[in-house]
Amino acid sequence: IPIPAPIPPKPDQTPCTHVYRARTRLENLKTVHPEDDVEEFARRLPDAAQYCHGSSWEPGFVARLIAAGFIPMSERLGTGECVFLPKLHQRRCLLLWPELHKPKNAVRRSEGYSVTVDQSFDGVWGACLARHGQAWLDDSLRRALRAIWETEGGIQGVQMHTFELWDTKGQMVAGELGASSGGVYTSFTGFSSHDHKSAGSIQMICTAELLERAGYEFWDLGMELEYKVELGARVVGRAEFLSGLRAVREVVPNPLSRPHPMNALELIRSSHSDSD
Repeated sequence: IPIPAPIPPKPDQTPCTHVYRARTRLENLKTVHPEDDVEEFARRLPDAAQYCHGSSWEPGFVARLIAAGFIPMSERLGTGECVFLPKLHQRRCLLLWPELHKPKNAVRRSEGYSVTVDQSFDGVWGACLARHGQAWLDDSLRRALRAIWETEGGIQGVQMHTFELWDTKGQMVAGELGASSGGVYTSFTGFSSHDHKSAGSIQMICTAELLERAGYEFWDLGMELEYKVELGARVVGRAEFLSGLRAVREVVPNPLSRPHPMNALELIRSSHSDSD
């Protein structure tokens, strides 16, 4: 009995342009271009949509999207192409300084750690990649964000930042990467070592203290996750988030960069707020 030839997939079943994160094909996403008014694009993005397709990796375009409230992400398709996927969440976690929770265990363990800012982009990126896998951290995205980080004063009002937590042996045990625009700092990705209890919490508490000291109005923690809510973050809808961004656009915080290590416990204790 002759074996029938396999039936080729229908055009709409090919996996080559399927965007795993958005659960759809690339051509079904709205595309944003460098010549577009990205803030108007954000306002008109359908409520049910979170991802769009960015048509360029040019750092200035990426920076403008960050300033408009998008978190830059990437994905490598079945075609091998790496695509730019700006994401505007339907719900966002925001931390206001009076609402910061500081667990006593994290505060007590913080004495043996120190904090720096903007000292190891590649170190933080590499540690996040090792912890989370390639996922959305493709090299095309790294190049665009690193170009912003390397530019003194940032691009389009956006600056990239890294926060690093070090142990007494000089090993980075927690850290994160994000961007500032006006009076808001937005987290993109982070990591913490499983071998150091509370390292992630210590790094986040220290980050909040440094942001408040520098004059930032609030911390945008991105998507809703339990540990962020436990830190004290509130969850808001997209419209409220975008309104908050516009309200602090003209705020000019003090520089964040800190090349010299600061003791984490001393930083936390110098705050006016108490631990839980």
